Amino acid sequence: MRLLTLSNITRNDSLIHYRRTFQAAARFGTPGNETAELSVEFVLETMPTGESTVSVRFVERPPFPTVPAIRLLKQHIGELERAGRLP
Repeated sequence: MRLLTLSNITRNDSLIHYRRTFQAAARFGTPGNETAELSVEFVLETMPTGESTVSVRFVERPPFPTVPAIRLLKQHIGELERAGRLP
């Protein structure tokens, strides 16, 4: 399985300044050259030490194992955050 794209990223307003919540569409390539596009929600939270943590949740149930998919999403979201490409 591989993450093809993470698109339509929108930031939701939050009253807590150290938590940023987002919604996006994630497209995965699955074995057998099939693709699956799913809605995801993720949260970037800045800890008191300055380190950021990422949590991811699928809005709908994916047709494949979720643990590897969440790992791929967290890695990609972390890269987007470090590059400053999140809204």
